[in-house]
Amino acid sequence: MQLKKVYKRFAYFLVLFGGLNLGFKGLFKADLISSLFVSFPLIARAIYVVIGIATLFLMYESFIVKKK
Repeated sequence: MQLKKVYKRFAYFLVLFGGLNLGFKGLFKADLISSLFVSFPLIARAIYVVIGIATLFLMYESFIVKKK
């Protein structure tokens, strides 16, 4: 059960970082993730995928698991 809490906190961190990235992209047209990994676009893309998976995990936790 403790490992699930670690996953959940990490997922919250990733979703928070992804949200901040989208906010900066919308307000300032600056993509934080892409600017951090300019030389490694594959890593930046992998980070976006991980943020998406974290979002799906939190959605699952919020809507499906709590209904049981």
